[in-house]
Amino acid sequence: MSRTMAMSTNSGYYPLHCRESPSAESFATKSINLGVDLYENGYLQQAIVAFADAFTLTNQIEYWDEIEDNFVEFTYSPPFQPQFGRSEKWETPTNDLFIFLNPIKIEGELPKTKLRKSLTLIALFNLAICNHRSGILNNMDAGLLRKALQMYEMAYAIQMQEGIDMTLTATMIIMSNVGHIHKILGNNHYSVQCFQHLLSTIMFLVEAGEKDHIFEFDGFFENILKTVYAHPPAAAA
Repeated sequence: MSRTMAMSTNSGYYPLHCRESPSAESFATKSINLGVDLYENGYLQQAIVAFADAFTLTNQIEYWDEIEDNFVEFTYSPPFQPQFGRSEKWETPTNDLFIFLNPIKIEGELPKTKLRKSLTLIALFNLAICNHRSGILNNMDAGLLRKALQMYEMAYAIQMQEGIDMTLTATMIIMSNVGHIHKILGNNHYSVQCFQHLLSTIMFLVEAGEKDHIFEFDGFFENILKTVYAHPPAAAA
C-alpha cells in the first residue's frame, strides 16, 4: 500500500502527507548526522545536544509511525545497515580492554519499518557513546559511565523488544562497551556475562560464514580473551 494512501482513523480518513509532523524523521536524521560531525571534530558537548534533539524529535513521529507499520505490505528487505563514524579504539589505563566509541550515522535510505523506534535506538546509542567517552576523559567518572550504561541498555532493549531489523554490529558494540563499564565500576560478574553473550553472538556469525563481515572482529575477540578466559578453571586434582 502506498504511503500516500489515505488511512482510516476514528474520526475519518487522513492522507499521510497531511500528518502533523511530515518531516520529523528528516529533522531527526539531520540532527543525528550533525551530532556525528560534531563528535568527529571534537565537539563532544555539542554532539550530545544534537543527539538529544534527535531523541526528542522521534517522539513527534510516534503515532503515525505505528499506524503506518500496520499498513506496510510484506516484502523482504535486508536489515538496516548503520554506518559508523570515525573513532580510534581506546585502550584505557585501568584495564586493557578495547572500547568502541563509533557513533552511528545515517546514510542512504532510512529503515522501511519501525522508523521511529530505529531512530530512537540510534539517538540513544550515540548518546551512550558520548557519555562513555566523556566519562573516560573525566578520569573514569562513575556518574557519566552509569549514564552511558543506562542509555546502552535502553538502546539494547528497544532493539530486542521491538524487533528492530538492524545488523548486529551495534548490538555487539553495546555488549562490549557495557562489559567495559561494568568492569570499571567493579561489577566483574556482569562484565563477564556481557562478554559471554558477545562470544555467543560471534560464534553464531562465524558458523554462519559471516566472520569477515564482523566489525572489529579482532578487538571484540581480544576483549573476550581478557575477560571470559582471563581466569581459566583450576585443573582437577
